[in-house]
Amino acid sequence: MAGTADLIKERLGIVEVVGSYIKLEKAGVNFKARCPFHNEKTASFFVSPTRGGFYCFGCGEKGDIFTFVEKFEGVDFLGALKILAEKAGVEIVYEKPENKSEKDTLFKILETVTEFYQNNLLKNKAALVYLKDRGLEEKTINDFRLGYAQNTWRDALQYLRKKKFKDSDIEKAGLIKKGEDSTAKDFYDRFRGRIMFPIADTSGRVVAFSGRMFDKPEKSDLEPAKYINTPETPLFSKSKVLYGYDKAKEGIRKWGFTILVEGQMDLLMSHQGGFRNTVALSGTALTDEQVALISRLSNKLVLALDGDTAGLKASGKSASLTLSRGIDVKVARLSEGKDPADLIKANPELWKKAIREATHIIDFYLEVIESMGYDKRKFQQEVVNNVFPYIARITDPIVRDRFIRTCSFKLDIPAGIIAEQIALIPKENERVDDDARNPLEKISPDSRIDSFLRRLLGLVEAERSLKKHKIVVKEVEARLKEIVGTEEFAERFKHVRLSPDIVFEGEILYESEEQIAREVEDLLLNLKYHTLKASFESFMHELRDKEKSGESKEAEALLAKCHELSREIAKIDLLLKK
Repeated sequence: MAGTADLIKERLGIVEVVGSYIKLEKAGVNFKARCPFHNEKTASFFVSPTRGGFYCFGCGEKGDIFTFVEKFEGVDFLGALKILAEKAGVEIVYEKPENKSEKDTLFKILETVTEFYQNNLLKNKAALVYLKDRGLEEKTINDFRLGYAQNTWRDALQYLRKKKFKDSDIEKAGLIKKGEDSTAKDFYDRFRGRIMFPIADTSGRVVAFSGRMFDKPEKSDLEPAKYINTPETPLFSKSKVLYGYDKAKEGIRKWGFTILVEGQMDLLMSHQGGFRNTVALSGTALTDEQVALISRLSNKLVLALDGDTAGLKASGKSASLTLSRGIDVKVARLSEGKDPADLIKANPELWKKAIREATHIIDFYLEVIESMGYDKRKFQQEVVNNVFPYIARITDPIVRDRFIRTCSFKLDIPAGIIAEQIALIPKENERVDDDARNPLEKISPDSRIDSFLRRLLGLVEAERSLKKHKIVVKEVEARLKEIVGTEEFAERFKHVRLSPDIVFEGEILYESEEQIAREVEDLLLNLKYHTLKASFESFMHELRDKEKSGESKEAEALLAKCHELSREIAKIDLLLKK
């Protein structure tokens, strides 16, 4: 596997890989972008072609092409290997079965049974006719690897046993189970008489199945569930997966927004109709993990859930979470009682129109409430209860203000009063915009000092490697020693040479030669400012202790030090604000 990874690295550069996911801008010998792993408005994410790595000054994420794909796609190393191998045109050479991990074995089982179900479907004319009657074309059926589970008790189990897989591993993959009766000795297939929809992870590996009832299982007096899904397994967690995400990634990046539908057939018909930026829920509403998947690729979402009451409720639950994550949420209006699959089959142009004319979730709910014909008092109450909570979760203050003014006009209530009411609504699901506040407020004084010192030390070390110097290293070192002390400087500098990441940070400063002197000065001022503040806080704490214990002379001396430090801090603060 190591040889495969090395071959991929030879064929794919870090800029090519990262640039296929996010927009990079040239910055000297490196590239920069807004970090895809944390919310920010200014670029702090840098990619180094010479080092073959990336580093974010904002959140600290770093690594190579495999690390980036793992983090961005939400997969493990093998998932990243599969994605990058396909990009590089490299065949993955797998290890011997006895050396494989448990997850590798489960992936192999699921891939084997997927092919088995696909072959079963080809032999089942009735199931194929059903799918085609629903509007699916043969290409869609093949692309999404739809299959069929025979209406017998142990068909898949026996096939997998012949392939030398253990019952215990087949059970862990979620394909078989034992009867509820404690005397049951043998396993049986979980999926029987069902059309099978493989569910893949972000790299396209099958991790689970959703089975739709087609033939009623043998010897069963109970009415089976219309759909059953793979239970939680080492590979599958329903809250972390969106059906079709692996195939929708490219479309989402291309068009800049995601369409969310409710069921497998809705997704298949939407992709078939050209909307390859569609994903489907695995549950009733979006989860934090699923929102994270969506936000990696776009910050715009169109909810296209069923037009019935349940669909509207699911839209609301999903919108609440996505709005609080800074995603712009719109709703596609569907005819009452129609789901996307039926609408697309009946008239694809109506589906295109619904997506094209999707309205913001708040405008949508205001229109729904207005259409109910309520009197003025009831209308106001409905808007307060059902619209205000969504406005409260909007993170962009300009967008939030726009909807406050819209409600002010419709309710005939001053915008200031509405804003006050919305400010009182609990925001337990709201994510704070990291750029909306000073990020240094989140860390201790020691951490602030460490951050500035780290960058300056990296700068000094990077400068040593250059033939033509842009700054005078000895002068910078002298000022560093003056600020933090000679011993502290020497101790910190020992670790710099052992950390290529710190030196990489230093190299980034060279992207703008004309500003290098100013940047160094800013770093030194910030370092001194926070070092003095840490000393001030320490002296103030000691002063309070001396005052409590009645040591007046010591307290007076400390107070004088605090006044002196306060004046120095104020002077530096003025310089930093220029």
